[in-house]
Amino acid sequence: MATVTFIGLGVMGYFMAGHLQKRGGHDVCVYNRTTAKAEKWVAEFGGRMAATPKEAATGSDFVFACVGNDDDLRSVTIGSDGAFHAIKQGAIFIDNTTASAEIARSLHAEAKARGFDFLDAPVSGGQAGAENGALTVMVGGDAAVFDRAKPVIESYARMVGLMGDVGSGQLTKMVNQICIAGLVPAGHSPGRPILSGSSENGRQQMGHLIAVGQTGKVSLEKQDWSGRTVKDEPVPQWDCARVVVWLRSHASEEVRAGKARFGIVTGQALGIPNARLRPLARKIKRDHQRALDLWETGIREAQLLACFSDEPGKVTVQQALHWAEAFDSWDIVDHAAALFIEARLHQELISLFVEDDREYVRRAGFAMIAWGALHLKKEPDTIATPWLSLIENHADDDRNFVKKAVNWALRQIGKRSLNLHAPALELAQKLERSNNRSERWIGRDAAKELSSQSTLDRLAKKAAQQSAKGSSSFP
Repeated sequence: MATVTFIGLGVMGYFMAGHLQKRGGHDVCVYNRTTAKAEKWVAEFGGRMAATPKEAATGSDFVFACVGNDDDLRSVTIGSDGAFHAIKQGAIFIDNTTASAEIARSLHAEAKARGFDFLDAPVSGGQAGAENGALTVMVGGDAAVFDRAKPVIESYARMVGLMGDVGSGQLTKMVNQICIAGLVPAGHSPGRPILSGSSENGRQQMGHLIAVGQTGKVSLEKQDWSGRTVKDEPVPQWDCARVVVWLRSHASEEVRAGKARFGIVTGQALGIPNARLRPLARKIKRDHQRALDLWETGIREAQLLACFSDEPGKVTVQQALHWAEAFDSWDIVDHAAALFIEARLHQELISLFVEDDREYVRRAGFAMIAWGALHLKKEPDTIATPWLSLIENHADDDRNFVKKAVNWALRQIGKRSLNLHAPALELAQKLERSNNRSERWIGRDAAKELSSQSTLDRLAKKAAQQSAKGSSSFP
């Protein structure tokens, strides 16, 4: 039995940590940014929880992490309360995050300087694989370190392979699924190794080779072995890896720079406009597991596609909470909020998100209110009564992306129906008279739209149509 730390109890990590405790028989201490999730895990699996990554990692032989992206990984490792400040010499840090090879190499160097070892070990198999302890783990790092860690990793995996030096696990995670899909880019000579930096053993284990052009983009043209070029078009059968190839082949630095000017976080963005992503989503159609996998890539456009192409009936509260852990850009937040409304999770999530102090999570709550006012047409207008209270309670939050969402929510409620227009306008006018700058801005802007003649005409027309429809139902 080993002493183990697990950082990050998302859709995948929650069960991976559970298998380390139950199947592996290890003494596991967990950390999660949301304390309630860690408390739930301890109640279900036993083990211990800690208040910070640093506290959780103290004294452990193996420290695992499975978080959202590069930035999250930096935070839980070398941040002020990061695990790297407490990991003992000779221990091993195992990163299950789907992150970049660059951060894997950087953290490996940092770990070595501090006297412990590091493996990048992204996983494949989705939530079902995590629940069943049947994940595939692609590892990059030193062979001797891998041999020590493998028996512990096997607690949640059906296959664990060393792909090569540090960073090779992340590279293999990206290319393996592409190859499984049968993609061999145009211009590639069959049999030519391309996974630079990975061991020959790693390439043989995966059983596949791919090629990347000099531009760094992967072509969506493939060749059969006779050299004929075949053009691929998006189809519902595409898996996550094939979709990511399409995304990378359509990346644009110009579009990426343009997105940044609108306050969109572009650190993990490729630069593809939504006008191209929406048609792609329609072509590949809805697939829940693929959406989960797309989200875990951390790529902005892949996460947007996850929102556009998930199956609402299969979206769970647990999934929504996991996604919320990675919220860092208003565009992702707003589209995820639309999905959660479509999934009818408003009762469970709106208050929970609004009362969360994190800027983008709180924005998600108000974005859900805005989308709910617009799309939950079969719900009675009374659904919005508690929403108006939430708006009044948090209108003093002057953070840019929160107050804009509060304003959006108030305007949408007021435009839903004549019944809601009056209380929404009354609240807007009350906020407009406030001494608080944020409340005053929200109220003034909302009152202006709700008082406009065009809004009043639209509501009157809508009410007349509903009245006529109701009258026509009687003999």
